[in-house]
Amino acid sequence: MLPPTPAHAGVFDDEQARKTVINLRDQFNSFQATATQRIEQKDYYTDLDARLKKFEPQHTSVEDREGTSQPGEKPEYDAALKHFQAGDFKSAGNSFSSFIKKYPQSPYLPLAQYWLGDSLYAQRDYKGSTWVLQKMIHANPTHPKVPDAMIAVANNQFESGQKDAARKTLEQVLAKYPGTEGARAANNRLKTLK
Repeated sequence: MLPPTPAHAGVFDDEQARKTVINLRDQFNSFQATATQRIEQKDYYTDLDARLKKFEPQHTSVEDREGTSQPGEKPEYDAALKHFQAGDFKSAGNSFSSFIKKYPQSPYLPLAQYWLGDSLYAQRDYKGSTWVLQKMIHANPTHPKVPDAMIAVANNQFESGQKDAARKTLEQVLAKYPGTEGARAANNRLKTLK
């Protein structure tokens, strides 16, 4: 048998227990404050990063054109398109022309050229419309809007009294894009020229 030990051996006295509890509470509070600060910092940097990205170029895919769009580029394009959709062709033309000059490398460029051409057509500037649309067609021969642009060129040619040129352009759409919506539209337009 072991000799009896004093009752307080191995057990904290009240003062030591209180100090240990206070110490643990201080460590917990310190840990909690540090964790809260880190969470706030993370939230701050996440928010800051999101706000800064609005001012950085972004990778964009527009129809078949990949590229980098600058901050403010899409809102400017959308605003110009809204003018066109509202029937304000002069404002649309000015906005698309400004967009093209400001963003010559934009993935939205072929579409901006297409809508500028349509805006000029609506203002009866057939020569200007043809020039813009042909520039778009030659620079982007595989763009999905090319058949529509060619039909628009044919419309410009027809309105300018160049019926044979209009017919030839529509026949090119049929030959280059058979079975497409553009070919069907060109075929329908050809029927009205005869």
